[in-house]
Amino acid sequence: MEENSKRNGTGIFYAIVGIATLIVAIVGATFAYFSASKTATGTPISGSTHDISPDNFTLTTAKYTFSGASAATTNLVPAEITSGTVAGVNKALTAKCVNNGYTGCHVWTITAKSTVAVNAANIYLDMAVNASDKTSWKYLVYKGSAATTATSISTAAAQITKAATTTAVTDDVDIHAGAAMDAGTTYTYYVLVWLENTDSAQNTGTTNSLGTYSGTVTLQALGGQVKASFTA
Repeated sequence: MEENSKRNGTGIFYAIVGIATLIVAIVGATFAYFSASKTATGTPISGSTHDISPDNFTLTTAKYTFSGASAATTNLVPAEITSGTVAGVNKALTAKCVNNGYTGCHVWTITAKSTVAVNAANIYLDMAVNASDKTSWKYLVYKGSAATTATSISTAAAQITKAATTTAVTDDVDIHAGAAMDAGTTYTYYVLVWLENTDSAQNTGTTNSLGTYSGTVTLQALGGQVKASFTA
């Protein structure tokens, strides 16, 4: 009887040790997960499952120059891009953006790249304009085989209502829509900025649409963040 009690006691002891070990392992794994998933800006993210830094991401912006066109923003000729379809954008790119040395719209190229594969990434675009009349300023984002050939629309046309002097983000849009990013793959988006034609004077008084605009692009993934900007 005494020997059986000792055996039962030993078994219970090992069972308790095993359960305690399992609890420690689960707790440790939980802490490691949250450590690796924390959010930080401009600093490396370290943990047992990920080791990521903003240096793993590349984000650039560049203005596309149409042949024979002046790039001065105040020389923008109001364009008619009422359709957010691929056909409407391509019509604007080929017929409206170059007109007697003036530009009816501007195109910016945004490229994003990651050295590691990520399951979800966000590329936020925030636009602002400095003009008396902001409602005529519009933009949309598209993908294409080239800057002048749209193949799909990423975001619908929207007014640039935010003032360039304000810091509040009121019209940012995720142009990557939280999609994955493959390691070493370059993702390219094009931003079309234009003045919409109102069939009335757009350069005087409260209807003066002449001014400058700016854009801020933010790439966020795995807790890392990089920014790029453009202005004209």
